[in-house]
Amino acid sequence: MGLNVDTVVDDMSTMKDQVAADNKRFIDQLAQVNKAFCDDQKVMREDQTKVHKRMELLEDALTLTKAKLSDEFVRMNKAEKRLASHDAAVLSLEQVKCNNEEFLNTVARIDEHMHAEDVIMNNLTNHNKQLDIYVDKY
Repeated sequence: MGLNVDTVVDDMSTMKDQVAADNKRFIDQLAQVNKAFCDDQKVMREDQTKVHKRMELLEDALTLTKAKLSDEFVRMNKAEKRLASHDAAVLSLEQVKCNNEEFLNTVARIDEHMHAEDVIMNNLTNHNKQLDIYVDKY
């Protein structure tokens, strides 16, 4: 069995060249993957920074919204207390109010009485004037 050394050397040389080419392709692909990884990492860091800034803005907005909501609850409680006092005042007015017709009749009766008193007062004034004239005369 005779192996030809030249054939073996040629096969080994071919295999060496093929391994070297495969190795170079592997290194090139690894460099591309590494470059893509670095680019992606840079983009991810930028996105992370943007997300972090957005979260800070949203946290500030949330804090402001909570403060406004708290203020609205305080105002609502004050308004509810005022409404309760208004309801009490309305209830009090409902209890003391009278019928409008009855009120107008009473006012008319008082006006009539006051007119009668004015007539009496006018008569007394005229009588006093006549007495004064009589006293001055005599």
